Amino acid sequence: MSLNKNQLQNALLQAFTNARQAYASPQDAAQQLSAQLAQAIDDYVRSAAINYTSGLLAPTSGGPVSGVFIGSLN
Repeated sequence: MSLNKNQLQNALLQAFTNARQAYASPQDAAQQLSAQLAQAIDDYVRSAAINYTSGLLAPTSGGPVSGVFIGSLN
């Protein structure tokens, strides 16, 4: 799956809306808001996909790969 900026924006907007509407105490609202923001950002980052192009070489006799990773983050 690739990064979806619109989905992140909608989750952040929902978090702010929930905090503003559902909590009478500013402390409760702040706690809930921070939890929802952290979850939205975590979900966004974990949805990233790495597209490997080239650059790493594995020795024919076995062992660790070497080289420079060439690719992109989707």
